[in-house]
Amino acid sequence: MKILVVEDQRFTRRMLVRFLTNAGYAVEEAQDGCEAMEVLAREPIRFVITDWMMPCMSGLELIRAIRGRSLDRWVYVILLTARDEKSGIVEALDAGADDFIHKPFDNEELAVRIRAGQRIIELTERLERLAMTDPLTGLLNRRGLQETLAQSGSADAPLGCVVADIDHFKRINDARGHDRGDLVLKQIAELLRGLFEPDGIVARVGGEEFWLLLRNGTPAELCERVERARSIIAATVLTDGGGDPLNLTLSFGITAVPALQGRDITTLFKIADGALYASKQNGRNRVTCAAPDACP
Repeated sequence: MKILVVEDQRFTRRMLVRFLTNAGYAVEEAQDGCEAMEVLAREPIRFVITDWMMPCMSGLELIRAIRGRSLDRWVYVILLTARDEKSGIVEALDAGADDFIHKPFDNEELAVRIRAGQRIIELTERLERLAMTDPLTGLLNRRGLQETLAQSGSADAPLGCVVADIDHFKRINDARGHDRGDLVLKQIAELLRGLFEPDGIVARVGGEEFWLLLRNGTPAELCERVERARSIIAATVLTDGGGDPLNLTLSFGITAVPALQGRDITTLFKIADGALYASKQNGRNRVTCAAPDACP
């Protein structure tokens, strides 16, 4: 874990850095709140230890800026302060500090408070992952897919938006039960993951429907890749957990564009969903490519 130390007094800052480094933490330094915000904007740091009284931006102002800014993560903040009156502590907590420690700080106390903060950060990260993950298959859910695209997508790279649906899946649930149906969903999820990751992203958005984001290829190449995947899945023998072999097919709809460049990703998936509907209407177990631009 990396900790950002914000302290205008060089001696105190160096002492903190030495202590944290010896304790096994990676450390970034800032001389004041203004510099700290620059660091947080470019690095995904989730733990800050800051002094209260500093030039440019005080520790309290820094905390308010962290809480008010649209960072892509939650940040745990310990405030260092020489003040011990109740009103000051109340003010610090009200501003958004998660914890505080008095200066001069005791190394053992600081270590314990850091470990407590680290446990909270780890719990927060687990909750964030759960909020973005489908619990049955382990794939991203709709929210996870959208956030991943926002963080990693390139507006100038080719992009394929794919909606996939298992054909006649309701028959499996009705005839063999939902437990076996869940096992089938897990197997399909693993097949899709193996066929399209790591350069693509696979998500389950509900029921037997999957969304895929594909990169690294022209629109025509992306469409061909989906067709190959459809063929492989159709030829794969699955199991329903009862020992009976099972063959399933998927229908696909895809829209592929040479670059995102301001296009709304939701609109692209709506176009792909329309193409999926055409695949279903035309007999299932097929790929239909629809395009705002170039998709054969």
